[in-house]
Amino acid sequence: MAISQSFNMTKQFLLVALGVIMINFNYGQMRAAQNIQQNESLITSSSYGLYFRGFNGAEVTFDNNGKPKLGGLDLESIPGELYWNNSYAPAKLYLKDHKLLGEFNVRFEKLNQVFYVKLEEEGVVKAVDPSLIESIEFSQNIMKWNMPVFTNNFFELSSKTKGLPSGYMQVLEKGTLSLLKSNKSVIRYRDSLFGAIKKPFLVPQETYYLFYKGEFKEIKKLSFKQLNNAFPDLENEFLKVKTKLDLSEEDEFVSLLSQINLQLKNKEKK
Repeated sequence: MAISQSFNMTKQFLLVALGVIMINFNYGQMRAAQNIQQNESLITSSSYGLYFRGFNGAEVTFDNNGKPKLGGLDLESIPGELYWNNSYAPAKLYLKDHKLLGEFNVRFEKLNQVFYVKLEEEGVVKAVDPSLIESIEFSQNIMKWNMPVFTNNFFELSSKTKGLPSGYMQVLEKGTLSLLKSNKSVIRYRDSLFGAIKKPFLVPQETYYLFYKGEFKEIKKLSFKQLNNAFPDLENEFLKVKTKLDLSEEDEFVSLLSQINLQLKNKEKK
């Protein structure tokens, strides 16, 4: 009798344990499936015939070669600057919670303010979903920039985001003083054949935003005067480094801000 009861108890225990294992296994499968589904939704579908929306609301489609079209017009055929980086380059994509999604070959399209992802194995081009991807950090130097970073989250710099452009901006300098750049292109038209035909062309529009202590100011042109007008209470800090640099180039202005940030950091330590 005792042996039979012990056997039954052991049998019941094994059944309960097996049930727990199966529940955990099924839950794990469900979680894995959810994760896969979430990852797939992080990058919007952009197969031929399907469109995504840029920040300007324009409907853009991809042709069979992964080239963007706007109203049937091949964007790459329009003279001017369409891409920030003409060639695809590896970059890390980070989600809104700062988690790494992965590394992809990307390039930034300035007209619609979107990043394109080229998936070599699938042979397709997709568009990054800006509502889910917070920042894009290139893994190599692009042009004159050392592993440039783009972000669409400005709350870390200022809680007052009204007046800031929607979309990704390039982080040129980050510190007590931060400088972000909006890299845009817009379509303009010129007359051809005595005005009978209007031909489109792309015009770059670059705007800078300077952040300091939760405030930001728009700067149309990088100059010491613009810098001083934006935050006059920092004039003494500006004057300490003014004579060291000629602000004729963008990277020189960024270097100036780096020096000022270093001064402000040392001042805080005292």
